[in-house]
Amino acid sequence: MLSFTQALTPQLRDKDGIDMTKPFRYFALLLLVHSLLLTSCTLEDLVDPDKEEVFWEQINGPQIESCEGFLVDENGELLAAFFYGGIYRSEDHGESWAPSNDGLGSLSVPCLARGGGDRIYAGTTWGLYISDDNGRHWSWADTVFSMASIRDIAADESGLVIVSAVTHSFRSRSPVDLLLRSLDHGETWTELIPLSSAYAAYISTAGDIFIGTMYDSLWRSDDGGDMWTQVGMDVHFDNIYSITENADGDIFVASGYGIFASGDGGDSWITIAYKDVIGPVRQVTFDSEGALYAAGFRGFYRSTDGGASWDDIRSGMTNAYDLRVCIDPADRIFVGTVKGSIFRSLDDGMSWRQVNETGITSRTLTDLAVTGDGLIIAAAGPEGIYRSTDNARTWQNVEVGPHYNEVFVVAADGEDPLFAGTIGVNYDGRHGGVYRSTDTGMTWEQVGLADRRVTYLCRTPAGEIFAGTTKELFRSPDEGQSWEEIDLREGVTGVHMHILDILATGRGYLFVAASGDIYRSTDNGASWTIPRCMGLPKPASILNLASSRSGDIFATDYYHGIYRSKDNGETWEKVLAVESGVPVPGLDMHTQSLVERNSAAGEDLRSTGIRITSIAIGPDDCLLAGTDTRYIFYSNDYGDSWHPLATITTGSPYAYYGGRSIVFDPDGRILMRTRSAVLRSIFPLQQ
Repeated sequence: MLSFTQALTPQLRDKDGIDMTKPFRYFALLLLVHSLLLTSCTLEDLVDPDKEEVFWEQINGPQIESCEGFLVDENGELLAAFFYGGIYRSEDHGESWAPSNDGLGSLSVPCLARGGGDRIYAGTTWGLYISDDNGRHWSWADTVFSMASIRDIAADESGLVIVSAVTHSFRSRSPVDLLLRSLDHGETWTELIPLSSAYAAYISTAGDIFIGTMYDSLWRSDDGGDMWTQVGMDVHFDNIYSITENADGDIFVASGYGIFASGDGGDSWITIAYKDVIGPVRQVTFDSEGALYAAGFRGFYRSTDGGASWDDIRSGMTNAYDLRVCIDPADRIFVGTVKGSIFRSLDDGMSWRQVNETGITSRTLTDLAVTGDGLIIAAAGPEGIYRSTDNARTWQNVEVGPHYNEVFVVAADGEDPLFAGTIGVNYDGRHGGVYRSTDTGMTWEQVGLADRRVTYLCRTPAGEIFAGTTKELFRSPDEGQSWEEIDLREGVTGVHMHILDILATGRGYLFVAASGDIYRSTDNGASWTIPRCMGLPKPASILNLASSRSGDIFATDYYHGIYRSKDNGETWEKVLAVESGVPVPGLDMHTQSLVERNSAAGEDLRSTGIRITSIAIGPDDCLLAGTDTRYIFYSNDYGDSWHPLATITTGSPYAYYGGRSIVFDPDGRILMRTRSAVLRSIFPLQQ
């Protein structure tokens, strides 16, 4: 077979402006942590640095979404990286998979690269990690990566490593590009002159370094990255996603405009395939016979004639778009999809089988609730509801209303009936409203507020249901059979209310957080007032409200922390802020660094970049506060003092406009909803 550069002649097309760049996804801050050996645990035990048992368990199977790439060794052992779920390993050619995240501080992994021996590099959205045992255990690379999202990694056996990254800065509005080099297998690092929007990195067998950018430029260095020359200036790449090399030493670029190749180290380029033939291409690879495979945004293609013709071979795959590909030494083909599925072909792509089916597969969980008898209900957006009747060992997916009706919130804190608030199909406002189930969530019927976007539900101790939308507040006295609109701002017309949370206390008070204010009712919603709210920021950004059995009311402000009121909302005091320079046991190195570097003592959470997203009150009035980082706080003295709880291992407590992120099961164990997973504490929480 001729090399691609011998077989083809250059062709050029005009730019049409299509940008398929996948938006870069932000934080998923995660790390394994501490706990204890007992069948139950005290709050003090949870932060004991000498305890090494894992405190959290993931109760619904592996959570994976968006396969970002593969690595395969000479024995066929596979690693697969996911943007939500971390790294999975297969030692049996894809038949079974297991997490391989020990020591990995973030489970959002955009890229993997192999260095010399068993050294592997994993790029995450929160730094670079290194493994010396083929990906079984990981360690953080260096403080230079403390606030960096890794875009791509290139490494060779000599010890040269190139990392393209973007830094996160809570004080700067714009991200900053980083380009780093190590000459000693990642032990020490040097910052190179950054290349704007550097995305793809590759080290050729000849020792040249190539960097492709998001904006149609390709750079080459022949001196280890000290000096760069732009190459391929006569080629319209239109976003460079990956760079690779075939057995003949030809360099291939997969781009938004198609596939291009160079047989002279990048001095000149030819066109392999334009995007109007195979679409924008994410990745190019080859089998042992030299056949060319193109994994793209729109399909998966194979060419046996150097790119002169292409066959779409994705038949048998589901969600076959935005793909990654890997071919092992035995020519087994593995394709990963944006939905997190992995498909394998043993016959050159003629047939496919999925090899990594999992449990809950929702992309977004928006609410979590537990009934008195242990039924667990998780609202899963367009995928309806997941329900478990066996303490989360198994889950059943149930549609609510028309297909892909977005379920946003659930009310399942008592016995039947259960209620679900929906926001319509594809956010267009159609088929929303409140649904009710009288058979523990097996079937659902619409009971009112059709075509409204219902984002919050609350059941009062008297059994009445309150429903909040993005504009209004409604009450039903008869389990959803009829609804009446509640006028929070009596006499004020033309003002839309954005309901953020609803709280019914056991002392006859109702509270509604809406549009920067807190409203209070003492007559079951017949009339409303705005208490003085002395001490709350103006305007407030309240996500959650909670009440303790002692009568204290707690409010989480996204930017400023947690506030407490002892007089039913008249006055408030801040009870949780992260202070600078005070080492806090249990904080991981990244979060501790954030706190120490960006906050002065007593400053609010806006300065630290740590934000409170949820609050829950558990046994004996223990308070738990979720943040947008990988740890949560607890207080056992009604908020007077706070301490970090065991670091969570998958995701962070994820607030979707303030939806419930933390609840308790009947045994007192913590259930925590992250973006697309449910975690549970292995031990009951006791004072």
